[in-house]
Amino acid sequence: MPLIQPEQIIVDRNAGASLREVAAAQRLRRGAIGLGGLVLAYFCWQLAIALLAPQLPYFLSDATPASIAEGKARTMAAAARLALNRGDLWRDQALLLAAPARKAADGDTGARQRLADARGAAMRAVRSAPHDARAWLLLSMLQDEEGADARLKLEALKMSYYTGSSDRALLGWRLRRVLAARAMDDADLRTMAEEDIRVAARDPQFQPLLITAYQTASLAGRRLVEETVSALNPDLLAKMKRSDQPQAIPH
Repeated sequence: MPLIQPEQIIVDRNAGASLREVAAAQRLRRGAIGLGGLVLAYFCWQLAIALLAPQLPYFLSDATPASIAEGKARTMAAAARLALNRGDLWRDQALLLAAPARKAADGDTGARQRLADARGAAMRAVRSAPHDARAWLLLSMLQDEEGADARLKLEALKMSYYTGSSDRALLGWRLRRVLAARAMDDADLRTMAEEDIRVAARDPQFQPLLITAYQTASLAGRRLVEETVSALNPDLLAKMKRSDQPQAIPH
């Protein structure tokens, strides 16, 4: 009589298969728990960043006083570091620092330091998010100060067009930049400026922005505006020229 019956072999095989299934189920459960923990940690991480980062206007705004802007900028820098150098947060820190500093008095050493900090934050923004048109435009605007890089000013302005030519919220800011003297020497910038002028000339929403840009433009910039607008909207060109004339002082 055999020591092990066939029925026992079948039972033992089934037991071994059951143990393997239990082990596989335990591994699957541990994996699911680990994945759930990672998702929860990611959620908490993003929530902390969102709570730290203050809500801002789309671009530059002078509405926030310098003292409040500096406090918000420090919070935004903390959020950017927590987010492992997220470019949009560095851009927002630069926006916070730049707006009040740009309208401060020239002799204000605090304002100069804020502008330098804003330039540093804008540089970090374009390195981390080179697709961000707002960061490039802001970087260009922050090169106006003494000792800043004039070449970088034009290259950053050009990059703001390449990365966001269809961003109409930046059209007015960009026109004021591109119609400056040095920008008009660049063939690519002239072409892109011409397209912005066409858009503004056709759309009443943007016509006041074009008029403002025309009033502060260089001679070369004005010529480009006049040549482009005359073919599209002669009435607007006449209005632009009238608005540029000094107003008579009533007696």
